[in-house]
Amino acid sequence: MQESIVKLSADLTKIDGYFTPADVVSLDQADNDTGSGGMMLLPYQPGPKSRIAVAAGKVGQMFLLDRQNLGGFTSGGPNKVLGTFNIGGCWCGESYYFGSDGAGHVVSSGGNQVITWKVQITPTPTLAKQHTSPALSSGQDPGFMTSVSSNGAVAGTTIVWAVGKPTDSSPANVTLYALDASNGTVLFSDKAGTWPNVNGGANIVPVVANGKVYVASFKQLAIFGLGSAIAFPPVPASERVAVEAPTGPEVTGTISSVDGSMVVVRTRSGENKQVDASKALEAGMAPPLVVGKPFTAIGTMDPSGVLHADSIMRAVSNPAQWPADH
Repeated sequence: MQESIVKLSADLTKIDGYFTPADVVSLDQADNDTGSGGMMLLPYQPGPKSRIAVAAGKVGQMFLLDRQNLGGFTSGGPNKVLGTFNIGGCWCGESYYFGSDGAGHVVSSGGNQVITWKVQITPTPTLAKQHTSPALSSGQDPGFMTSVSSNGAVAGTTIVWAVGKPTDSSPANVTLYALDASNGTVLFSDKAGTWPNVNGGANIVPVVANGKVYVASFKQLAIFGLGSAIAFPPVPASERVAVEAPTGPEVTGTISSVDGSMVVVRTRSGENKQVDASKALEAGMAPPLVVGKPFTAIGTMDPSGVLHADSIMRAVSNPAQWPADH
């Protein structure tokens, strides 16, 4: 799992600093990657600490970091960071803009909401929550990839763009949202393509250029702009399922018990399936096996109905999006 933020020298030959959360062991055991929200370097900020960054992860915390002194690792805590902020589970990416108020702003998008934060630089850097959007449909996993557009620092022109992941397996639409950065309200939303591989994260970043918004999804590019609406062409059903097929029997469900390498998985239909994870674990082809987490196991089935997994991967949390067992 990705559990640390690491600063490397310019020639990539040595580590100049790092940060690892104090609860790294429990995060790792629960598949709660610190790196699922990435790290964003903020532009130079005036004040005593001019080089700062933010990073967020699955557990729903966003860290404000001093890039000159990331904080290292403190067993038992507390974390030596500039601040820790609750944003909701983050399979997401932060963004930044300079506002008409003359300050920098961070946009986070954990859970099913988008939050804007004002960067306060004195007496020490911190983030002040400004606006929270209404609940949005984040789909497969919590959080969004966001982009920001504006007419420079002109008041009232800043828009946050976010793409919501699929909420079902067919047609598996993705949704583009436009949010007013000044108050968090939704200005616009519409389908913007599809992502039929619902067990693989649709981490789509909207791109804004030349007064238009571009959303690339599965075999499609949707372009949004001012003017008359154009009918959105559907992807044929035969192509919506054109994703790589597994190479053997497949079972998806929530782990209800773990006994060594033997796992019991409760499927969408309520059946309990036994999975022997030993081969996948030995090959490094399995994440931590955590009770209550959804997983997909692929391998071979023996006559007694036990699936001997060659690989095990994390599944999305919504059973409606799980692939069919076979």
